[in-house]
Amino acid sequence: MDKIIQAILCALSFFAPIHYALFGIVIFVIIDFLTGVWKAFRLNERIQSRRMRDTIGKFIGYFILLLIGQIFDSWFIIPLMGDNLFLQFFVFCIASTEFYSILENVSIILGIPNLKDKIIEFLAQNKKKD
Repeated sequence: MDKIIQAILCALSFFAPIHYALFGIVIFVIIDFLTGVWKAFRLNERIQSRRMRDTIGKFIGYFILLLIGQIFDSWFIIPLMGDNLFLQFFVFCIASTEFYSILENVSIILGIPNLKDKIIEFLAQNKKKD
């Protein structure tokens, strides 16, 4: 029994460096899911279990991608440079994808076409003022 507990603790210690990334991704996936459900209600679309399964599959895929990043970092990058480059890159890509999806859902919910373009235009105008 002690060996099983030790094995579990060993496995959990391997995942410890990605817990912050995983928590952030979970937040993004939940917000994306909720805005997707809200968008479906707004458009009077049926909520299908297939779409919910896709969300679960997407999260599992993200988790696997984060694990791959952690493995690459712990085997190659950390011994050479001491940083989590792959993990940070994957977190950025996943968060960007989820943020874009949330932005699309919110633009439909609020009835604002091309919300993404309007935000980019707004940021460009503010950058010119600085």
